[in-house]
Parts: sequence; C-alpha cells; structure tokens
Amino acid sequence: MSSTEMDLAGLRDCPFRTLSGVNCPWTGILSDIGGHVRSAHSSETSGTTPVKFKVTLPNISAREHYRKAVFIWNKLFYLIWVCKNATLYFTVFHFELPHESAGFKYTFRISSCKREVAVTDTCHSYLQDQGEVLQPGGCLTLHYSTVRTYLDQNKRLSCLIYIRGIHPTASRLQDITEYVAVASEISHIPGSSASHLLPSASSNHSPHSSRTLSCVISFLSFHLFCGFFLRLFFSFLISYIATYCT
Repeated sequence: MSSTEMDLAGLRDCPFRTLSGVNCPWTGILSDIGGHVRSAHSSETSGTTPVKFKVTLPNISAREHYRKAVFIWNKLFYLIWVCKNATLYFTVFHFELPHESAGFKYTFRISSCKREVAVTDTCHSYLQDQGEVLQPGGCLTLHYSTVRTYLDQNKRLSCLIYIRGIHPTASRLQDITEYVAVASEISHIPGSSASHLLPSASSNHSPHSSRTLSCVISFLSFHLFCGFFLRLFFSFLISYIATYCT
C-alpha cells in the first residue's frame, strides 16, 4: 500500500477534538470527516456560498480560542484562532492530501479607519503534523497589542477571510476563482490549551498585480523599441532611394 493510500485509509480523530479540545469520540477516514462535521457539529458549521462574509470574534482577550468549520465547493475548511501569551495565531486546515490542500490559499484581513493588516498564506492539510503547523513561522501570528488597536468598544474583532483555489497545473498567477468564506458568528473557548507560539512576520499582499503590471510595461517597451528602429530604417531607405534616383 502506497503512502497516499495509507493517508486516505487511516483513521483520523474529529478535528473539533484534535484542534479545539472538544470531547468528541468520533474517528473515521479522511473522506468521512466532512459528513461527520455536518451532522455532529452543525451548530458550529457553515455551508457557504460565493458571497462576502464578515467575521466577528466576540469578547476577544489575551487568552481565548475561536473556531469555525465552513464548506466551500462542498469541501471542508477548519478555521482556528488562538490567543495565548498575548499573541493571536490563525490558520486554515483543509481536509485532503497535502498536495491538494496546497492548491488553496487564504487571506486574513483586519482594518480600521486609518490602517489595515492583510496576510496571505497557503492552507494546511489536516494530515500534516499540527505541532509543526502551529509553531513560529508555521501560521499567521499577531501580537495582542496590535490586535487590540482593531477592537471595537465591546472588544470584538471584525475581519475577513478570503479562501480561493489555485489551478493545480498553472502558476500562482492563475487563480481560478476567489471566494470569501467564513461566518458572522464564531464559537470560542476561554483558556485554550493550544501550543505556545512566538510572533512572526508575514507578507501582507499578493504579488499578482505588480507582476502583471511589470509584464505589460515590458511588452509595451519592446514594441515601442521595435517601432522606433523600423521608422529609422524606412526613413534611411527612403532617403537613400531619393538620393539614388536623383
């Protein structure tokens, strides 16, 4: 049996248990996790459509845990926020093989009237070692002092999560479709026992637009350059013919 077949056939615990500490005894193969989550955790699961959703984390403090399961294209994604030791950690797990999960990206965005934080990263496979994902450099981290500047008067944090697929045979510039996926209500557990992580920096924008602009500028420059020398050549040719004929 290949490693891929073993990954697909192996028994997995419920993600609400492994990622959020919920007392759920269910185990099953990877392809059955979605059905279990729909039926057993429906109150904490959203079946989404390609529409923009606003995310509100209620009563956010320096020690909180938030989670939400969402379905996009009938695929399960598990979003998790952990506030611990004055740091907010966020990532998205996808329930397929690692190379398939790598075909999905998410963007986390929070904003105020004067500034904004936006981070884009690749979704993680549920088959990956969660201890390796939830460590410095493995997921998005923001210091609580930064997060606090984006809270409203009721200590709520509003943010947007964009989840989009990338064509498996194309470059990262060829995004298929962008969906905004999360929900307006997030469940949370005070005092989560999630692993301690250190703050790390992440890029806050995608290079798609700048690369596209660079390609356009290069294209136009090349054609202008060719046009200049063609005009110079024909001008010289006409001058030569006129001189020769006279």
